[in-house]
Amino acid sequence: MSYLFSAWTIVLVFALGHVGFATAARTVIVLVFALGHVGFATADDPCKQYTNISDPWRNRGFLLTSSQLQLKDDSDLQEGWYRFVGVGGDILDFASIPIPSLAEERLGYCSLRSYSPTVTNINLCAGAISNGSVDVKVCSSRYYVHKLRPTARNQIYATSHQRCTESSCGEFAQCGTLGACVCKTGCIRCPKDFYRQETHTDAEVRERDLENVRFMG
Repeated sequence: MSYLFSAWTIVLVFALGHVGFATAARTVIVLVFALGHVGFATADDPCKQYTNISDPWRNRGFLLTSSQLQLKDDSDLQEGWYRFVGVGGDILDFASIPIPSLAEERLGYCSLRSYSPTVTNINLCAGAISNGSVDVKVCSSRYYVHKLRPTARNQIYATSHQRCTESSCGEFAQCGTLGACVCKTGCIRCPKDFYRQETHTDAEVRERDLENVRFMG
């Protein structure tokens, strides 16, 4: 605080020596006002203050049973700015392409034109039904942050890859259609590590069936 006070003292003394007290005072007031607004904007910039969401099970490639959906929803999600990262994807999924087992529980964007360099708001759909909207900001590194709110029970924010590359889906999966991840031959999907090479017996796999997820082919 003392450093800031000293800096403004120097500015005021310099201004007094050149333009007089009244003009100097006005100059300092303008500078303080501008600094306050610049600082406020920077502190509240969602591109600098967001939370990552990296859940692989959000990817549109998953088919979930109704019993598994009861274990996963975003009704307890804290409202705030979020960035989708990792295997799950980096954008909301296109909700108008149906996934029957998810019925109306999968929230995504409604229009293929939703994501663009100038997008600020995206309409949400659950299947073909409109379901509110979310604020969106495009950050300088060309990634998106979304202002998400808690959903209804059994609803999730579904995700996909905007540009799926060789590394997007990890070591044991590959890109499918529409930003989905498709498991390679010989791997299984487990809730904790997403997928891994098949090294377990059929009995061990059946034991995990309640929480297992699988990809669309």
